[in-house]
Amino acid sequence: MSKDKKCVLCKTEIFLKYKLQSLNSDIFECPACGLAALSPLNINDNTYNENYYYFSNYKKSAVFDDICKGRRLARYLKKYFPNSRKIFDVGAAAGIALNELKNCGFEVSGLEISRAGVMLAEKLFDIKLIQSNIEKYSEKINCDVLIMTDVLEHTINPIDTLKKICNLLDSGAGIIIEAPNYSSFYRKLIGSHWVGFNKFHNYHFNDRVLTNILENVGFEVIAKFTANFNILSIEGLWRLGLKDLLKRILKKNSLSKEEDSAAKKKEEIILLSKSELIFYKILNDLKALINLPLNYLSEKLMMGDQLWIIARKK
Repeated sequence: MSKDKKCVLCKTEIFLKYKLQSLNSDIFECPACGLAALSPLNINDNTYNENYYYFSNYKKSAVFDDICKGRRLARYLKKYFPNSRKIFDVGAAAGIALNELKNCGFEVSGLEISRAGVMLAEKLFDIKLIQSNIEKYSEKINCDVLIMTDVLEHTINPIDTLKKICNLLDSGAGIIIEAPNYSSFYRKLIGSHWVGFNKFHNYHFNDRVLTNILENVGFEVIAKFTANFNILSIEGLWRLGLKDLLKRILKKNSLSKEEDSAAKKKEEIILLSKSELIFYKILNDLKALINLPLNYLSEKLMMGDQLWIIARKK
């Protein structure tokens, strides 16, 4: 979607335009349906090369976040799809979240565009992934629930992508989608500095937009909610501007050299020990306790940073 094209969802040709100075790009928001898109879209096939994933520099905190995502998904599966057994993950990364589902008794499989991610999933967890993106995949997906976290915002056309997924699934199959929430408190407060705006995210959704898309392509939405408000946490302060301040203080050249060095390291992920798991869990529980009132409020207002939509094929 750009100034010389129609909205991919509602076909309107009138847009609200916002400049993202840090990316030298624009965000076009459709005033009719609310869908927002990067302009120009990132359609370079080389965007998601191996260096994009940083498996050579994967922090332990990121490993714990993936573990938490897997446990969150397990709760959603048991609540909304209690009879589900077979899970298919689109964009499985190194399989850390899928491994949590595997440990909960689910049969897991999926797609991952990164060769390193596919190799790590098999090496670390004995999970065999298909190296592909969903746009190039055409086989029937035999699963009870398809999960798609941090993927839809990267697609060239989210409507076509979800329509294709719907066609590949059996009737009654579930889908769980997680994406950045365009209606989040942070986006409205700090505008172009919002963490959801980056050169890899082509589209931005609020709950109304994503619900409309899913229902239009053949799904029935059964639940939607947001997560990750946390304004009183270190993460919240980081999102309110500390990150941009540090970027201005640090020299860009030194940062790029560190990134180049990390990219040349061996692709591997160091899993957490039991003591490290306990440590990160304590920090996570403390953050949740501090942010409990604000997280509750943001949940009611659908203003968390992460948007979750749970649906079923009609």
